[in-house]
Amino acid sequence: GSAKLAEEGSAEHDAFSGNIRARLSVHSGAEGYSPGEDSPSGSNHQDRRGRSLCFGFGFLRRITTIQTRNSFLAAPLALALFFSVAFATAGAQTVSPSDTRLALRAALVLTPEFCATKFKKGSWATIKETFEVGKIACAQLEPALERVFSSLTSVTATPSSGDTQVVLMPRFVDVGATTAMGAFSNREMDVFLEWTVKDMSGKTVWIETVQGSSKHHMGNMFTYNKNLKLIVNDSVKDAVEQSASKMSSSPELRKLTR
Repeated sequence: GSAKLAEEGSAEHDAFSGNIRARLSVHSGAEGYSPGEDSPSGSNHQDRRGRSLCFGFGFLRRITTIQTRNSFLAAPLALALFFSVAFATAGAQTVSPSDTRLALRAALVLTPEFCATKFKKGSWATIKETFEVGKIACAQLEPALERVFSSLTSVTATPSSGDTQVVLMPRFVDVGATTAMGAFSNREMDVFLEWTVKDMSGKTVWIETVQGSSKHHMGNMFTYNKNLKLIVNDSVKDAVEQSASKMSSSPELRKLTR
C-alpha cells in the first residue's frame, strides 16, 4: 500500500522533471533548427513547439519572480520586527520608580503615643481582644514613604524649623474585626488611618483617611494568638501601602512640587 503510493508519487515527479528538462533542451537546440528537418506536418508542429517553449519559460519566470519578491519582502519585515521589539524594550526601561517620587522634603512625625496605639475590643459576652497597631505602623511607615518623597526624615515631634517642606502626621481613628465560630472560619479586620499633611507655615494642604483590610482564620486555642498577630500585621501593612499610594497620586501634594 504505502510503498506503492510512494513509487507512484516518485514516478509522477520524475515525469514532471523530465518534461521540464525536455522543454529546456528543445530551446537550447532551437538555433540549429530548420523547417526542412521537421516532419511533413510543418507549421502546425512548429506552433505546438513554440507554445510549449512559451509555457516552459513562463513557468520558470513565475517561480523566479515569486522567489525574488519573497527575498525583497523578507528583509523589511525582519527589520520592522527588530525595531518594534527594540522600541518596546526601550519604552519599558524608560520609567523607573524614582521618576514617580514627589520632589518634596518631608518629615514623618511618629510620636511615642502614636507608636503605642492599641485598641481593645469586645465585652464579657464576646471575645475580648487587643489590637496593637501603633508598633507595627511605626516599623513600616518610613520604608514605605521613602519611595514616595525625594527626601524623608522620621521625627518624634513636629519640627518648628529646618528645610522641611511638608510635615506628615498620622493618627489611627479606629479598628474593627469580625469574629467567627469555627477555627478555620475566616474573620476580617479593618484599620482606619488618618493623615494630615501641613506645610511649614502650619497650613493643612492634604487630609485623607485610608482603610487597610485583611482576612485570616479565627484559629483554635493553640493558633488563635498567632492568627491574631497575622491579621493585625496584614491590616496595618495594607493601610501603609494605601497611604503611600494615596500620597503619591495626590494632586494637592504634586502641586507643591511645581
